[in-house]
Amino acid sequence: MSSGLADYRDLLPRGDADALHIELDDGAILVSGRYALIMIREGEVTDSAMWYEVQSARWEGEKQELSVNWVDPARSPLVVHSSHSPMRPFMENISEKVNRTQVLVRSVKAPNGAVITAQIRKREDGELFSVLAARGRLDDEAMELAHSLEKQLRESVGLE
Repeated sequence: MSSGLADYRDLLPRGDADALHIELDDGAILVSGRYALIMIREGEVTDSAMWYEVQSARWEGEKQELSVNWVDPARSPLVVHSSHSPMRPFMENISEKVNRTQVLVRSVKAPNGAVITAQIRKREDGELFSVLAARGRLDDEAMELAHSLEKQLRESVGLE
């Protein structure tokens, strides 16, 4: 098991040397950096994601499992295990950083029951972009509703 973040500070961006982090059960370290979530494994950064790339993060205490879902649906969720304690400060920190990238979020329920969520997100450089996500099957009517919702949000912030 790693002796903590101190051994890897030189791998992190300036300003992240004292960032909140957790040690994972497999010896890796997950860092909640200023601009990104950073995975350090075996002495090197093996993965990272800017906060605007994170859709959500969820801690399941019974399983000691953290799941991170991405804005890009093609990217597999990050699922890690940690008996690190306490998790609350780490999870609050992640939540705050992800929420800071969300400018607008609206959800609607399609007639077929699918829940469609449109978001306007902000990159660290201030650039805005839209994201669509759905829970459930999107038939033609639901797809039309999704595109309409996204268009409304984009227009409301001047992206159209």
